[in-house]
Amino acid sequence: MFQYLNLPTGWSLFFLVLSTTLLVLWFFFLRGPKSIHNDASLPPLPSPDPALTASLLSKLRGLPEDWELFDDPLIREKALTSMVEKNGKTFLMYCQGDVKNALGASPVIATADPKLVKEIFLKKTHTLRRPRRMLLAQHLPGLDGVLFQDGPKWERHSRTLKPVFHAKNFSQFTNEIRREAAKHVELWSSINEKSPLSVHHMGGGQISTLSSLRELGTSVALHVGYGIDPSCEEGAALRVALDGYDEKKRFRAAGTNICLLIHALFLVWMDAKRIRNVVAKIVKRIQMEEKEEKVEEKEKKEEEGQGKRREDEQQQQQQEVTATPPAAPPAPPAAPAAPVVKPLSWIKQMVHAKFSVQELSNEVGHLHHAHKAIAYMTSFALYELGKHPEWQKNIRNEFSTVLLNGRPPEKTDLIHLKICTSVWKETLRMHPISLGVIREVGADITTKLNGGEEEVTIPKGTMISVLLYALHMDKDSWTSPELYNPQRWMDSGNQSAQSTFSDRGIREAFVPFLDGKRQCEGRFLAELEFIIFMWSILKEHDVVVPNDYIFRIGPDFFPDAATPIPIKLKKRIKVQ
Repeated sequence: MFQYLNLPTGWSLFFLVLSTTLLVLWFFFLRGPKSIHNDASLPPLPSPDPALTASLLSKLRGLPEDWELFDDPLIREKALTSMVEKNGKTFLMYCQGDVKNALGASPVIATADPKLVKEIFLKKTHTLRRPRRMLLAQHLPGLDGVLFQDGPKWERHSRTLKPVFHAKNFSQFTNEIRREAAKHVELWSSINEKSPLSVHHMGGGQISTLSSLRELGTSVALHVGYGIDPSCEEGAALRVALDGYDEKKRFRAAGTNICLLIHALFLVWMDAKRIRNVVAKIVKRIQMEEKEEKVEEKEKKEEEGQGKRREDEQQQQQQEVTATPPAAPPAPPAAPAAPVVKPLSWIKQMVHAKFSVQELSNEVGHLHHAHKAIAYMTSFALYELGKHPEWQKNIRNEFSTVLLNGRPPEKTDLIHLKICTSVWKETLRMHPISLGVIREVGADITTKLNGGEEEVTIPKGTMISVLLYALHMDKDSWTSPELYNPQRWMDSGNQSAQSTFSDRGIREAFVPFLDGKRQCEGRFLAELEFIIFMWSILKEHDVVVPNDYIFRIGPDFFPDAATPIPIKLKKRIKVQ
């Protein structure tokens, strides 16, 4: 980044070393320790007892060569379940590559034990603090959002954003979600090299599913989350800024080279700054509009008050001048008009809560990043529906039965759309948005290993990787888990989006959105978006996936397809 300063090579090196030193001092000694350890309202982050840790590690199974399964792209999807079958439901995981970089350690204790997961997710003592790794992430530019926060700060952000995620407010969003989905499906069905979505075109009318759905997701987030029309100048500017922020891509490109890492940090800071500049203009506009609304409302009330006084004075004068009999009693006052419901948005909620522009821009970028998870879920569902066309027919028949006269789905319809909900849950079972999540236990946990043969203590402060994919594919919890079978949810009467039970009745065996205090707030909005998008596609189109396409995940715990999923929409012929 110094080549543009026209400095001699020696000076460039000097400034690079100096900037590196200052950034390291700022990050590790000024920012990190303060916010992680010094909040008096939070219990301190415990350090694991060395003796208990040594005893635990001596009893856990797991070898470094186990990870070779995950490094093999042909069997990567089965690697974690194979490790569980070999080493037991709680074991030592010797991760490498991107997974090791993300977790910050190797080996780590990993678990796919539903009983242990239930205690970690639901017991309060394990939910009070975020893992150290997640708390450090909030110090990267643009990442200080609700997912990486703790204590009063997390509670304030969570409390402010919750109304947008509350099911009772979803009726405000369905029209915008449906409108954006309809536009996108229309462009999908006529995709070509000159289409507005041509950047996602893979040839032969096929589209790169995930990248296209991310574009749709950004449009929905702008409308629903931020209350901004994606086609206006503000919306276009925020879209460019949000889509340009990808800290993972920046740091992965840098590898372990310290100079490249510093350059990546600088680029991430610039990306976050672009979001902040756009958000600052939006906040200023919202504040001016609300100020004008207050002035107009005040003037309107004053005018109404003056009009009422004049009317009373005229009636009194008329009664004094004319000697007419008393008038008939006045008609009862008209019922008050229904209050105008102002649309909710994340930005307005945060403006009203007095968030600073920096806090607000961090959260805007953070929420957009989280919302992109819906694109992953939907792309995996379309892949599975393309491979199992009978379920397309089942969903379409259910839509025609429940949604009479072709009307679009609303939130209140979801309880009746059991087939579509079952497809949603089965997709999340086989394709969780993350193969695993990390937690740090807040108190000692006693658990059993190797099928209950041996009891061990996991000391407080220990980081554990909860393996969601292995939980969802465990043969002890599921019937034929390797098969994509939405029918399992209907046969077990278990279509509720909140249920964590498997088709064999094992609790905490199905946790795609986690559970307890730290579960995903946007899970029900995600379900609504998914069903509206399925309705937008399947009412007039069949989803086709090429027969020769083989789905493989990349070498990461966020299971993006190793090669883009190609989807083609085939227009259905209407039968008269």
